[in-house]
Amino acid sequence: MIEEKEKSSVKRDKIVTTEKEQADYWLNLEILISTISSRFLGNTLIDDALNASLRDVGILTGVSRSYIFQFSDDKKLMNNTHEWCAEDISPRVHKLHDLESKRFPWWIQQLKEGRNIQSSDVKSLHKTAQPTKEL
Repeated sequence: MIEEKEKSSVKRDKIVTTEKEQADYWLNLEILISTISSRFLGNTLIDDALNASLRDVGILTGVSRSYIFQFSDDKKLMNNTHEWCAEDISPRVHKLHDLESKRFPWWIQQLKEGRNIQSSDVKSLHKTAQPTKEL
């Protein structure tokens, strides 16, 4: 888990500009990667490890929520299996099930290209991402 003092060095929607900010960011990222990796070693409760990891990634990246979606074997449907939400953000994990993948072409294309989907403001996403904005 990212310690409270480390969380304070990560600023939401802030561009890292100074050398110290860059060093702090990379240190936090390395700590996060190590922490997440160690959660999945040995006998662990996978759901707890996934939820804690989503929380830590959400805090480090300064987003209001982070998700994990699982696709059906035929890739036609996707289900939100895990979600972390920042304080005062309502969870949607129980509402985002059996979503037709074809409704989200922009999102699917990002995933096919190996990209993370992260936005500080969903309203600023390209118009082809309209269905994603509605999530």
